[in-house]
Amino acid sequence: MTYYNTTSEIGTNLTKSWAKSIKQDDLVLLIFARNKEVVFTPFEIQDILNKEYDKTYPITSIRRAINTLTEREALEKTSVKRKGNYGKTNYCWKYAI
Repeated sequence: MTYYNTTSEIGTNLTKSWAKSIKQDDLVLLIFARNKEVVFTPFEIQDILNKEYDKTYPITSIRRAINTLTEREALEKTSVKRKGNYGKTNYCWKYAI
C-alpha cells in the first residue's frame, strides 16, 4: 500500500487517500521513466508536476512517492546531491527499471 495512514483515516476517506497516492506514484514514476538518464531531487519532481501536469502536491507527498518507488526498486537513490528550495542539500534519484 502506498498511502501511509498516519492520521488513522477509515472508510471512504481512507479509500480516496489511498487512490490519490497511487496516482501520485504513477505520475512521479512517469517523469523518471521519460527521463531515464536524468537524476532529480524531490523539489525538481515537484516543479515538473506543477509546471507540466498542473499538479500542486506538497513536497512531503513527493518524498513519500519517491520513497515508495525506491522500496519497490523502480527508482534508485544516487550519490548526486543538489540544493533544494530551502537551501539544504537533497539527494537525487534516477529511474532504475
